[in-house]
Amino acid sequence: MKIGMSIRTRSLPSRLLSCSALLLAIGSFGLGGFGAAFGEKEALAFDDGSRSMHRFGVYVSVLGDPFPSLWGINVGYNLESWMRLHAGYGSTSVGSGTSTLTVSSLGGGVHFFVPGWSLSPVVGVSITNLTASVSGSVSGLSVNGISSSGLFTYGSAGLEWQTYSGLTIGVGYNFGLSGGLGGAPSASFGWYF
Repeated sequence: MKIGMSIRTRSLPSRLLSCSALLLAIGSFGLGGFGAAFGEKEALAFDDGSRSMHRFGVYVSVLGDPFPSLWGINVGYNLESWMRLHAGYGSTSVGSGTSTLTVSSLGGGVHFFVPGWSLSPVVGVSITNLTASVSGSVSGLSVNGISSSGLFTYGSAGLEWQTYSGLTIGVGYNFGLSGGLGGAPSASFGWYF
C-alpha cells in the first residue's frame, strides 16, 4: 500500500495577500499595540495609533525602498492607520576592474500594518523603474540579479515601529516578484509629521 501526500504551493503574490489579510484581521479584533512596552501611550482598541496622528513622512533606507538600492530617500503618506503609500529614489553600483554597473531606482508602492499598533508587522508590494548605466563591459555584473533597465515589482515583509512623536524605525526583507529580481534585508529610519 502506497501512502502519498500532495503539497499544494501558492504563488508569492497570493502569499503576500494572505499575509496582509491576516494582519488586517488580527488588527480588527482590537488587540492593542506593543507601544506600551517601549514607554508609549497605551494603545486601546479604539485608538487609531501613531500612523493616524502623523500622516506625512520622510525616511531613508539601506538596502530598502525603492528596491534594489544601497540607499534610498523616500516619502510616505499614511492613508489610514493600516495603510501607507510611499515613493522614492535610490541608487547602487557594483564594479569589477574597469567595469561599473550603476542601477538607479525610482519607485513606489503600498505598505500594510496592523491597525492601531505602533510596533507592527508590515507587508507591502511595490513597483520600481530601474535605469542601468554601464561604464566598461558589463559581462558578469548584476545588482540583485539585474543587469539592465526595466520595470520590476517586489514585495516586502518586516517590522516597523512608529512612535507617537513620529519617529519611525523599520527592518525587513525585500524580495523580487518579477524579472529575476533577487532579495535582500533592509532597514529604514525616518520621521512622520
